[in-house]
Amino acid sequence: MALEVRTVDPTKEDLRYLDGPWRNDACKGYAIMAMQRAGLDADIIKKVTREMNWCFDDTTVEEAARVFYKAEV
Repeated sequence: MALEVRTVDPTKEDLRYLDGPWRNDACKGYAIMAMQRAGLDADIIKKVTREMNWCFDDTTVEEAARVFYKAEV
């Protein structure tokens, strides 16, 4: 599967909905719900959520997408 990389013009007024209503807190909410449904304990969920905060800070959306497409899940 080919990865489509988009370039965003930062001069545009409203980029919030470029790919839908994307927000880091919503992404973390989905991840927490998935971990809860998978039966992970609260300590693991907290640890993963803290690491996600760092990933949001030091990884671009494109880099994260590449990791997703390479993952064997």
